[in-house]
Amino acid sequence: MSYTSRYTIYGAGFGLCFPLIATLLDAWLEAGNLSFHVMLRSQLENPLIWMIDTAPFFLGLFAYLGGVQYDKLNISQAQIQKLNGLLEDKNKDLEVKVQERTKKLESNVNKLVEANQIRNEIIATVSHELRTPLTAIGGAIKLLKSKAVGNVDEQGMALIELADRNTVQLNGLVNDILDIERIESGELIFDIQNYSINNLVDQALEMNQPFADSFDVELALSNFEGDLRVAVDKKRFLQVMSNLISNACKFSPIKSSVFIDIRHFDKIIRISVSDNGEGVSEEIQEKIFDKFFQADSSSVRVQSGIGLGLNISKSLIECMGGVIGFYPNEEQGSVFFIEFEEA
Repeated sequence: MSYTSRYTIYGAGFGLCFPLIATLLDAWLEAGNLSFHVMLRSQLENPLIWMIDTAPFFLGLFAYLGGVQYDKLNISQAQIQKLNGLLEDKNKDLEVKVQERTKKLESNVNKLVEANQIRNEIIATVSHELRTPLTAIGGAIKLLKSKAVGNVDEQGMALIELADRNTVQLNGLVNDILDIERIESGELIFDIQNYSINNLVDQALEMNQPFADSFDVELALSNFEGDLRVAVDKKRFLQVMSNLISNACKFSPIKSSVFIDIRHFDKIIRISVSDNGEGVSEEIQEKIFDKFFQADSSSVRVQSGIGLGLNISKSLIECMGGVIGFYPNEEQGSVFFIEFEEA
């Protein structure tokens, strides 16, 4: 029997029977008879006695209400216990599933790490093995170009020039792949020293002038007045500058100019390379520094390369503590820049 039912019976018994018996007893003691008139007059003349007689009724009513609330509380506690049990079961199931997924994920990660290590080893091995025959081929081509082994007719010289350009391009590709492998493995060593930024940029222009001439593009330099110095690896800095200048030349119109500018902003030195080409569209701006990304990915691309230059440049600049970026040119084209703190 529930507490509500039990207290209902108690309330009915004490709340109804006891007042009735008490009223009958009072009337009999006072008047000696049990008429309704005498009973009613007895209750009206003695309200205090009436309140005492009916008090059990209200106590029974309160007992009933208390029993109802107690039953509700028991039901709520039972529901809470049931929900807690279900929650514990769900947590256990979830924990088991998480452990299973974690083990599976760890297994997949280990496989990916092993595959990546194998890939890096293959790339490094192939790249190193390619260097030796490329060096031999390049040396033989240079001997033919110098006519040290005999005269070559005009048609033969054109073929030698073509072979020389492709050998240089392939050698650059091998070097790029080796740089990527060294950067990712943390094996690339930097020789950081203080250099005059004007001297470094002058050397970069001198190195890339023949390349600009081949595209009929002029290199225009705006040196900063003063002795500004930066802490960089000279070889890697020139590598990045060569990449930015060569890209600007390749994507510039014939008879146009590529501008190299040096600026000084409150301890920050910025070197900018700007062109008047088509610029970088909004669709590819977020991907421009990604590995193997090319602005022109068609099968009939005009410009050579496999999309490693900017990715390598970004990694090299950041490893030397600098920043690299780009923005649209005010007139036409793009401006690529690198920044370093003044040494």
